[in-house]
Amino acid sequence: MNAFLSLIAVLILLGGGILLMRFWTHKKIRSLQGQRLPSPWDRRLPHRVLLFLTTPGCTICQSQRPMVQKLRQHIPVREINLQRAPDLLQSLNIFGTPTYLWVEGGMIRYSWVGAQSVDRFRFLWEQEASRR
Repeated sequence: MNAFLSLIAVLILLGGGILLMRFWTHKKIRSLQGQRLPSPWDRRLPHRVLLFLTTPGCTICQSQRPMVQKLRQHIPVREINLQRAPDLLQSLNIFGTPTYLWVEGGMIRYSWVGAQSVDRFRFLWEQEASRR
């Protein structure tokens, strides 16, 4: 019985640690909103674009590629392999992928980490377009 209770305690601690890490990751990625992309990235991109930041070993990134392909039919998306863009990785302090950055005029307007849906981005794109 004591081994069972110890196992339950370990699982609770692990679960709490995972939840804490997710909370911290989302809080950190939200702090990017309002920042300017580092030079020369701020000049290399279209005025409005969704950046899809990936790494080669990221399985969630691989599973998101079909969604990103569908999304490209509606909005401009640029995929950036962070291993090939260490300056961007370091300056923005990205530590989780996939990371999505909604960029307008070189400024990060919105940011997300983890799996997302086409509908989220299409809705936001249409909402932003109607505000203009």
